[in-house]
Amino acid sequence: MKILGIIPARKGSKGIKNKNIISIGNMPLIEYTFSFTANINKIDKIILSTDSDEIIKIAGRYTHIDIPFTRPDYLCTDEANVSDVAIHALEECNKIYKTEYTHIALFQPTSPFRIKKEIDDSINKLIKKKYDSIFSVNEVIHHPSEYITINDDKFNLILPPKSDSEQRQLYDSVYFINGSFYMCSVDFLKKNKSFLTANSKPIIFSKNSSFDIDDDFDLMLARNSIQKDE
Repeated sequence: MKILGIIPARKGSKGIKNKNIISIGNMPLIEYTFSFTANINKIDKIILSTDSDEIIKIAGRYTHIDIPFTRPDYLCTDEANVSDVAIHALEECNKIYKTEYTHIALFQPTSPFRIKKEIDDSINKLIKKKYDSIFSVNEVIHHPSEYITINDDKFNLILPPKSDSEQRQLYDSVYFINGSFYMCSVDFLKKNKSFLTANSKPIIFSKNSSFDIDDDFDLMLARNSIQKDE
């Protein structure tokens, strides 16, 4: 088994401007992922896929991060699929390093608070169980049984209770795909053009490790969390 770790980080972003390099605490957001991946021993090589000179400069502080190519423009649009980015990176790395990688591990930079043990355990589980694909999830904060739609001042439950007497503690556990970690075999990725299908196996992460920065509110929470730790 040879595992290629990929950190995808283009310079543009839909929500927060320059999100990958925006400051969280005393360093740019993406640097949390750079720092974290230095300690994941089971990954054979970790590369950065980017079109940003600034992100490349930041990555230069970390000897374990390779930058074997600059991501082409057609993979830097809002419509570009992360799976296509990963397949491109894999093909380039196989040529450059003259190696046939068997698995891909994806670390998206919007998850700055990953926990090493959770990632290590996930990789070990994939290896032990011979899974083709795994992905991280966490239990939702608000259960969908309490979500409603509103139409003309009337509401409908998104997920009606199984009975009139159903209590909150009897709700089925519901999980959210948090984007913190994906891993799959190269064959799986090439066949499905995706890290995730109905046959993929969910791995439950803690809520802290699952934190994802998508908008300004998430950014505020992350900064507040760092300040409290300091």
